[in-house]
Amino acid sequence: MFAATPGRVQPIPPEDTPARPTAAGALTRRRDAEFDEPTSAAAVPALRREWEAAWRVLFDLLDELTPDDLLRTVAIRGEEHAVLAAVQRQVAHYAYHVGQLVQLAKSIRGEDFRFLSIPRGQSEQFNQQMAGRR
Repeated sequence: MFAATPGRVQPIPPEDTPARPTAAGALTRRRDAEFDEPTSAAAVPALRREWEAAWRVLFDLLDELTPDDLLRTVAIRGEEHAVLAAVQRQVAHYAYHVGQLVQLAKSIRGEDFRFLSIPRGQSEQFNQQMAGRR
């Protein structure tokens, strides 16, 4: 997600992941390859390992952050950000992808899709239920 701070351990992803840390601790990517679909069911486990390894890197980094780290400056693709802003940027990015996944799931499942919140057309009913709990 962002460059390592001096004197801190940077988690290193396994060799088969597309992101690789540079000597400065920044992660380099093969971004275009991240959009390649598995060519067979046999390729899915490797994709799952990459997925899990990427989340491990993120959570390891977040676990090691101190309050002072949040105000440090880091570079993302050459652009300077405070660590806190970088984390917020990444959370917004994940939310964007969650929305894409929900839209895809709705498209695939059609009428069988189970809404994550209030289904369309049921807001008023929900609001009345909530008002009745007061």
